[in-house]
Amino acid sequence: MIIGSLIVYLTCVFAYSPLLRPEQTVLVVRDAALTDTDISSNGKTPDEIEEVEEVEEVIEVVQFNENDSLIGQGDKPATFDERENVAAAKVALTGIPHPDLKRWNFFTIGLNVLLGLFTLDMIFRGPALHPTKDLRFSRVGFVDTTSAKVLFREPDPSQLPIYAYYQREGQSTWTIEDKIYFLDADTDYTYPITFSHLSPSATHTYWLSNNLTGSFTTAPLPFSPAGARLTFVTSSCIKASFPYNPLAHPLSIPGFAYLSRVLSNLPSPAAFLLFLGDFIYVDVPLRLASSTRHYRSEYRRIYASPSWSLPGLSNLPWLHTIDDHEIANDWSSGNSTAPFPAARDPFLNYHVSVNPPTPLSAPPAPNTTYFTFTRGPASFFMLDTRAYRTAPE
Repeated sequence: MIIGSLIVYLTCVFAYSPLLRPEQTVLVVRDAALTDTDISSNGKTPDEIEEVEEVEEVIEVVQFNENDSLIGQGDKPATFDERENVAAAKVALTGIPHPDLKRWNFFTIGLNVLLGLFTLDMIFRGPALHPTKDLRFSRVGFVDTTSAKVLFREPDPSQLPIYAYYQREGQSTWTIEDKIYFLDADTDYTYPITFSHLSPSATHTYWLSNNLTGSFTTAPLPFSPAGARLTFVTSSCIKASFPYNPLAHPLSIPGFAYLSRVLSNLPSPAAFLLFLGDFIYVDVPLRLASSTRHYRSEYRRIYASPSWSLPGLSNLPWLHTIDDHEIANDWSSGNSTAPFPAARDPFLNYHVSVNPPTPLSAPPAPNTTYFTFTRGPASFFMLDTRAYRTAPE
């Protein structure tokens, strides 16, 4: 709508307004009171009478008195400068050109074009300049008392095989946990590692042979003094470059700055972040494609954001549910209708793979997307309110 309206506006301005028309000489007759009586007398011919009527109309348009007022009857009469300011304000606010204010005409046209360019910049600069096919990253998922899940992405085959090590804080030796010999496009080059046989209530550092590293803190034992209380945070709804700032990185996430400040001001460290959906806004302001490839690229752009370097974010465990904007707005069409299969693929690879376990009572089905876990004094059941929602009435 914005771009279409801009095209219509520019077409109307340059095609029908006097903005670019050559200036015309206008005859102004002073102290002449032309009336029907004057026109009908003196023996003028019909052609001469028509010419006088046209001159009278022109005078009616262009002639003004210094005492004329544009600010309302009974108010103080407006000066010429005041009338010019009023006309300039109308041009700036409405975009309608004025034949005598070309500078203001071009200013308001340029402003509207600039806003249109900002719109295109917000929508297309990220996808066009940051396809993120070569993105390498790692993140922490679900952490239990004796285990932790870590997801990493490595598209470079020369890094294979990749060795995964971990080390408990205060120790000098590294323990090898996994060897990854194969990564391919089926999972968008992602792989979930499960570090096991860990110590409760301890900070561990992990290191991968492709130089990706991070840390996590395991949960305390149930019913222990440290397990009597729990601090965690919840959030949702990520949209890069929103609110829009043309000077900012197109993948920056302003909300992460707020989240970082909240984390630093908590009385005790957050055990995890429970992310309640809309990790991407694939359809806002519009969905550029509906393929698996495009949905994957939207996830990668979020993980490629420079905002992850803010304090407290890189090593915080994230646990994910899915909502509508990872698929399409107000999605409730079931889990087999397009574009759900394409949208489900990156959610499984990037989030479900390192989420908490599925309930023991769940049927043995692959890619179950509801989860349960206990941490300290609290039990959690994470719903999937899109794939399993009731059909709308």
